[in-house]
Amino acid sequence: MTAPGEDSSARPGPSGPTAHRRPRAARLAGWVLTALAAGFAVTQCAVLVRRARRGRTDFSIIYRTAEAINDGQDGGLYGRPFDPTWPRSIPPVGTMPFQFLAGLAPGVAAIVWSVAALAVLAGGAAFVGLTVSRLGDRAGDYRAVLPWAIAVTVLLACDCLQTGQFSILFAACWLAYMAAATRGRHVWAGLALAVPAAIKFYPAVMIAVPLAMRKGRQVVSAVAGWVVLTAVVPLCVFGPARAWDLSAGYVRHNFLAADNAVSVRLRTAVASNQAIDVVMLRYLTDDRQFGAEAPQVPHLAWPRDVVLALAQIVRAGILVVAALASWRWIRTPGPDGPRTAVILTALWSATLYLALPETKARYAVYVAPAYLPILAAAAAAARRKCHRALAAWIVLIVASLAAVLYPPKIALHFGLGLAGPIMLFAAMLVLMAGRAGPRKSE
Repeated sequence: MTAPGEDSSARPGPSGPTAHRRPRAARLAGWVLTALAAGFAVTQCAVLVRRARRGRTDFSIIYRTAEAINDGQDGGLYGRPFDPTWPRSIPPVGTMPFQFLAGLAPGVAAIVWSVAALAVLAGGAAFVGLTVSRLGDRAGDYRAVLPWAIAVTVLLACDCLQTGQFSILFAACWLAYMAAATRGRHVWAGLALAVPAAIKFYPAVMIAVPLAMRKGRQVVSAVAGWVVLTAVVPLCVFGPARAWDLSAGYVRHNFLAADNAVSVRLRTAVASNQAIDVVMLRYLTDDRQFGAEAPQVPHLAWPRDVVLALAQIVRAGILVVAALASWRWIRTPGPDGPRTAVILTALWSATLYLALPETKARYAVYVAPAYLPILAAAAAAARRKCHRALAAWIVLIVASLAAVLYPPKIALHFGLGLAGPIMLFAAMLVLMAGRAGPRKSE
């Protein structure tokens, strides 16, 4: 069976004007969708500016935290949440860009941040193109879906644009990692992984990609970059005593305190959160607040601690399955080419999003790398005229996007938004198992 991305010229197929017209029409439709998505993204920036002026968005939390740091407050500020449900969960290195913005009015600062976010998003799209250009002569399916992959990336970023989170930067870094890794730029690839891990702890999971590929230079570069960003840079900016105080306050209140940032996010009444823990809590515990919000959702009355322990077991199982899939892919006979970096980055981005303790639409852009090989698999099915396979991939792509982006609130109460991350994770496992293109044919 042909791998996604194999050049169609190597296989017999339909010829004539119609055969050439169809790919061109599909690519044109992809670029039209990209333009529409870009227009929608700009409107979401306008939403961010309006919400920032009111002080009711994630951007406002980081902005006010930077203001407090500029005013000389100590690490105890991380124990004083912006709002009872909005903890200050960005470390000192993450607030540094906002320390320059804190001198501006909130609305003006949001405009500057939006322009920067759009520029980073454009950079992420460029990295997708650079990655595809490096996949070799047999990357025809990847080239065919390039505009669609860019359009999906922009769509996934829209919810982040209206909240002002760092998610677009993280996804752009992972796309930059793919572009650098496929070119053998190991130091730059590692540094691309270091930036997200320095701003939030959980993106460190992506170090699994170079570990699986046994790229020691990438691992060393990522670890060194993380140390510089989390320790050396704050030391130079704040001085030894204050850097230690702020960093210790961040760790203490976000990870060690009884009411840490993770525990605050595990509230079942927050419909937008579709994390494994929260969905399990809705069905397996008797949460009075959630029961009043969504009485139609059936539930049991198990102890909360038991359910959270089970959720951790499920999460650990997901990580183990991803690790085994990576190990199997690496051991499959065939050249260890650039596609390995693409496939493993896609797998682990889907794994990370599924395993997050707070799976929301604002983080949906994390899975942008996963859609590139999935779209290529759909293109391969279309080229081979495998109509059932094509229909299956299209249904998966559309359904996962709908679940990940904007499901109705009633669906969120039932946890149906979790279906999107599950579908993407399962699709990557299927693709890697060879049923959608085995690696041995690379």
